[in-house]
Amino acid sequence: MTKSQPCVPAPPSAFAIRTRSFFEEGEKAASLRLPFPKDLLARKLGLAPEALSRAFSTLKTAGVTVRGRAIAISNVDVLRQV
Repeated sequence: MTKSQPCVPAPPSAFAIRTRSFFEEGEKAASLRLPFPKDLLARKLGLAPEALSRAFSTLKTAGVTVRGRAIAISNVDVLRQV
């Protein structure tokens, strides 16, 4: 008998799923500033800090730019599709 693994979203999807509810429907672009360090965000998402960093790199193609605690999303609709 094999033990089934829970379905855990990939890091880019974990970020997208958790943040897309922050934005209004029809909002085209958005930005936010994390009120805490990125390593705390990683823990809240259940990720290692390195995995969060790789997720942000992957999300660049979806228009997500990260500079320190500032996160800019050039197209919220694209993020919703991740």
